[in-house]
Amino acid sequence: MIVKIALLEDEEEERVLTESMLGRFFSAAGIDYEIVHFADAESFLSHGSAFTGFHLLLMDIILPGSGQNGIDLAREVRKANRDVAIMFITKTVQFAINGYEVDAVDYVVKPLVYEDFALKLKKAMRYILLHTEKFIVLNTKGGAVRIGESRIYYIEVMLHYLV
Repeated sequence: MIVKIALLEDEEEERVLTESMLGRFFSAAGIDYEIVHFADAESFLSHGSAFTGFHLLLMDIILPGSGQNGIDLAREVRKANRDVAIMFITKTVQFAINGYEVDAVDYVVKPLVYEDFALKLKKAMRYILLHTEKFIVLNTKGGAVRIGESRIYYIEVMLHYLV
């Protein structure tokens, strides 16, 4: 599994630091990852898979441009995707309580400290693993079929064959 991360951060120095810490965490854990960076809400919303293509959404609360803050954007994301792990990384602590409204995994206050950030990333990974669909490949007369575990209601076996 490749963990797909959307990073919404408008400050270049903060983006580089966050990406560095993400790299350190995922390399140490032996997990493949991919980061897509967005400088503002508009670029994120115009991305083709903004609502469904990511496992982890790391975002600042104060976003430039549209006047939309990270909480507002997270509300939009939650309408389409209940499973993405959302983590706020911000300098503003006043919005922390609002993170509960959008079921955020965590709220990280800048400046980032690797040890604290790594603990929060571990929590986010547990959330991601719980909310990622697992698939089973079954060989049938018509060929191999890939079925999501959530679509299986029962399994029947007749003469050593699955029906």
